[in-house]
Amino acid sequence: MELLSSYDSSDQNKEGWNSSTSAILLLLCLLPPASQGKSKAASAKVSISSALSRVIQFQKTGGSIQAFLDNTKETKSQPFLLAIGNSKARITNYMIIVDHKAIPCSARTVEAAVDLLFKTHFVFGLQYCLSLRQFWTFVQTAIFEIDIGVSRETPRVREIRSKLLAP
Repeated sequence: MELLSSYDSSDQNKEGWNSSTSAILLLLCLLPPASQGKSKAASAKVSISSALSRVIQFQKTGGSIQAFLDNTKETKSQPFLLAIGNSKARITNYMIIVDHKAIPCSARTVEAAVDLLFKTHFVFGLQYCLSLRQFWTFVQTAIFEIDIGVSRETPRVREIRSKLLAP
């Protein structure tokens, strides 16, 4: 929880995510981000807070979506959720950001929004962000039961999946 607290406190909004969002982000902490590549320049480990922002980002209600998109043009990681609300604990709307375009999301809960975010990878034929591969592979195999035994799961993904799904 300290990891999530430090991520939350780095934002201008001091109120943390609601418990459902925190649980999803905690899963990301249990499946830490992988290095970005094999070259020395790309082998720097991605921080947990950077990985969290590659899944979900927050914007206060009334903020300009276009200004947000303009500020994220340098970000290559996608797709991700944009949670919109008065605070992180009171999200009223979600958008899926793909190719610096905001797609309105009908989901009213973070679980439904993450469901749509996962499916976005398949609909648009997008590969998982390398640093989030463990997280999305877990979602794919443990939650959606897609390609179990076929997908390349890391030992950590297999361990958590087997412990959570054990009778």
